This record gives sequence, C-alpha cells and structure tokens, in this order.
Amino acid sequence: MGRIAITALDPKHKVGVQFRSMSVERVSSYLAVFDFVRMVKGDIRTTAATLPHDRQFGFVHIDVDVYPIAKYCLEYFAPRVTAGAMIVVDDYGFRTTPGAKKAVDDFMADNTACRMLHLLTGDEFD
Repeated sequence: MGRIAITALDPKHKVGVQFRSMSVERVSSYLAVFDFVRMVKGDIRTTAATLPHDRQFGFVHIDVDVYPIAKYCLEYFAPRVTAGAMIVVDDYGFRTTPGAKKAVDDFMADNTACRMLHLLTGDEFD
C-alpha cells in the first residue's frame, strides 16, 4: 500500500504522533499492581524483537489507531496467542480510525480460522 493510500486511510491519526503525551511511567504506575505485566517502551515494530520468541499470549489489546501498526500487531500477535485467546482491536468501528478497521478486515480475509466479534462500541452507529 502506497504512502498516499495510508494517509487517506488514517487522516486524523499519524504513526508515532498520537501517543506522545502518554508517558510510559504513568502507564507503568497504573499497571504496577499486575506483576505479570511488563512495559516495553518504543515502536512495536522494533520492540517486538526484544520479546521472547516463544512467548504466548492469552489476551492482546491493540490500540494503535492506524493501518500499518494495527496490521503489524495482528500479524505479530496472532501466531502467538494460545487456543481460545482473544485479540481486541480497540479502534475497530470508529469513523476516525478507518485504517484500523481495514487492517482487521484485511487480516480476517487472510485468516479464516480466526473468528471476529464486532462489538458495537464504536461511533459508526451514532
């Protein structure tokens, strides 16, 4: 997908920009009560290489707003989830994040063994 198409998919949100105000320290403090949570700061496309290759996940929450990162996350985490696990894509169904919806739709078209449950919590139905 070319640069113009990605820009058209994600007109409001930009890769590497929308989460700058969220500090790792603040999130780490909030999640400190969960001893099984490990915070890794950085772009998932780079930091994923620092995670154990054989790590499996029972629950993955993806909240990245834009197509290229949502696509990367789905492709990275899907083979690493345990049987019966769930991947939640926070931005599916919001008018302001059409790239995230397209990433899920593209992923689902290529991964027919996965099942999708579309929660009607986005703003597309307002």
